[in-house]
Amino acid sequence: MHHLYTNLEMGSDSQEPSHLLIVDDSASTRLLMKDILTRLGKYTVEEAGNGIEAMKMLDAGKYDLVISDIRMPGMDGISLLEKIRSRYGSLPVIMVTGFGSEIGPRTLELGADDCIYLPFKVEEFTFRVARVLRFHQLLQVRELLIEQNRELWGRAITDQLTGLYNRHYFDDVFVAEFERARRYQIHLGCIIFDIDHFKKVNDVYGHLVGDRVLKEMGNLVSDTIRRVDIAARYGGEEFVLVLPETDPEGTHLVASRLREMVEEYSFAQGEIDAGKDAPAVTISLGASHYPDDRYSTPTQMLKAADDKLYEAKNKGRNRLEITW
Repeated sequence: MHHLYTNLEMGSDSQEPSHLLIVDDSASTRLLMKDILTRLGKYTVEEAGNGIEAMKMLDAGKYDLVISDIRMPGMDGISLLEKIRSRYGSLPVIMVTGFGSEIGPRTLELGADDCIYLPFKVEEFTFRVARVLRFHQLLQVRELLIEQNRELWGRAITDQLTGLYNRHYFDDVFVAEFERARRYQIHLGCIIFDIDHFKKVNDVYGHLVGDRVLKEMGNLVSDTIRRVDIAARYGGEEFVLVLPETDPEGTHLVASRLREMVEEYSFAQGEIDAGKDAPAVTISLGASHYPDDRYSTPTQMLKAADDKLYEAKNKGRNRLEITW
């Protein structure tokens, strides 16, 4: 985890300190978080004792990240999150709740960027803060460069063709997500899929059409997942998704929806030569889920999903196979 945290912070020393707002009715918890973050020398931190106070501070100043407790008097964290999303759009928010809480997954569905469980380890806390800030910076710069019709930023962690993360970044992040799920015994979903008969697409239509299919596949994946989910091009025509705090039913739902969207989508419109039909693109998927006694490492969980992918292909393709 320390290795990943270092990677995410690489090259950030020249930036201005990020301005953070900690919202919690417990003064001791606020002090602990503030002390941890200010010691890093990369953040300036202010405090609010509840959601009402936090909204007044947000209206009066500019913040890069809000870290909020869920249970607070006056205005709880859920209400604060909803108000932030309606008023400030994509302002990053990390929610904090007690170990074993069932509210954490719901905050992600409502638009939180991450959820931290108490009690936390210092290195995990700082990693999650850094990751959310870095991800938000990536989105901001990406949007700016798209507007300016320039190349996407983030070459070190982004697959340039699909716009998704690359395999190197995925490998690091998946280790961190698996360790978090293992520590707290919380849900984690993993989906691997590849494009059926993709070589035939390249052979029949050419590599320009093949690249267009891969690019549009990246767009479909991005439209299907949440902000907190990790989607990467794993190699060639193979993709992988990691779904934090997603139970088996939710993982199945995402995989099934993606399969159906791909089957119904008309790829490479405008790129097909006259007299040729558009390529009929489908995907085969394999999925695994944690907690599961069969997996003690992220590699085992990933391999289980990969095995199911090959099972789906052997059973006729354009289908989903799952481990549970």
